[in-house]
Amino acid sequence: MLKTFKYWVMSLSLLFQVSCHMDGPNSKLKNSQKQIFLEGVWQSDDYGYLLTFKEKQKRLYDFSTNHCYQQPLNSDEISKLLSHVEPIDEQTMRARIQGGMTSYHFKRIAGLPENCRHLRGSHAEALQYFTELMKAHYAYFDLYGVNWSQRVQQALDGLDTELSASKTFEVIKQLMQGIGDAHFFLNAEVDGESMLHVLGRSKTLRPALDKAFSQQQAIKDPRKFRKAWYRQYKSNIENQILKGNYHYAANDALLWGKVGEIGYINMLRMITLSRSGLLQDDLKAFKEQMDVIMTKLQDTSALIIDVTTNSGGHDEVGLMMTGYFIEKPTRVYSKKVYGSDQQEQVIEAVPGHTNYQKPVFILTSDHTVSAAETFVMAMKNLPQVTQVGEITRGAFSDVLDKTLPNGWSVGISNEVYQDLDGLSWEAKGLLPAWHFPIFAGQDIYQSHVNALGQLLKRVTSSL
Repeated sequence: MLKTFKYWVMSLSLLFQVSCHMDGPNSKLKNSQKQIFLEGVWQSDDYGYLLTFKEKQKRLYDFSTNHCYQQPLNSDEISKLLSHVEPIDEQTMRARIQGGMTSYHFKRIAGLPENCRHLRGSHAEALQYFTELMKAHYAYFDLYGVNWSQRVQQALDGLDTELSASKTFEVIKQLMQGIGDAHFFLNAEVDGESMLHVLGRSKTLRPALDKAFSQQQAIKDPRKFRKAWYRQYKSNIENQILKGNYHYAANDALLWGKVGEIGYINMLRMITLSRSGLLQDDLKAFKEQMDVIMTKLQDTSALIIDVTTNSGGHDEVGLMMTGYFIEKPTRVYSKKVYGSDQQEQVIEAVPGHTNYQKPVFILTSDHTVSAAETFVMAMKNLPQVTQVGEITRGAFSDVLDKTLPNGWSVGISNEVYQDLDGLSWEAKGLLPAWHFPIFAGQDIYQSHVNALGQLLKRVTSSL
């Protein structure tokens, strides 16, 4: 999964969590006062959202320069999603996802734009809307050397106003060319077939898997082949490294155990750690399990945290994990929204149930991406932590999910993450202190476990 700002439309996990106040931090708004404050139209330029409150009617819209579309959430659903708001003043407010770290700012506007309507439109409209979304929100044109206005003009010059699905898909693919961003994608349906276009795949693991797939005949579907490889990846850890003495936790997102004096935790993912998959439930499940795991690993002399196949999820999970290795609240990185006039948001980790100060080695690969990378960025600030293995992917931003009027969806990177030195590692990846290959060996089934075995020997000899 990608780290994604999906909670507005794609799930029912958005809750505004902040204490509502007008006159000071300790003054609460009663429900009637809150309703009066919210009445009207609220706009988030940073994320391209409109919220409307009229008596008991609530609506959510996506907007761009020339387009505005109502999202398919009714008032009852939005009421379940909206819990608390934090007024900054009478004209602005701040919102958060329950349990989330990101602040979303809204300003009051005079009224709903006249062009706002239900989410239905042609492929030509979808293409135009896509180009506007990219211009307004995409953060990394300069990084990839793309002149967006020029590219759009060339792609649309002489294009028919009546576009088929297949033609629209090809034009958007052309516009995406050369932007190797793992968080930039198009999800479409063309002639009854689901199509996903992503350019920022891993440069080591995915080619190795594609090559291995082409050299066998037993499994015909490449996705089933990759799933079979992943099962083998975990089996190798269970049997060759942990010798059968392994444990799974947090909805099988954590695989852990001990190798002699060394503790081992594989964070397989940072999402769907609970049955519901909601952020607040994932964090609760993760904390409950990690309190137990870190207590049982306190007697180890060193710890390896393996994120070599972790493709992300919630940043908040990585921050909670970081908390087990600090003694006091610690600044770990910052983030800001592209084109925003809001100040950057400084992100802190807070201490967890235990405080592990012995050597920690984080094993990474170029499949370590998204929230897994923000976790590594946070941990690299700590003196007892060393990153080892391969360079990470280099895709940090949350995904701004937007639905196009023809029903397709796109993901856009609209945020810039920076380390404590003010450096962005987007498209570069985080550099390990000890560099050695994870998935570049001749045998894709054994390369990871061989690398892990070598790391265990090196760590053991250093103790």
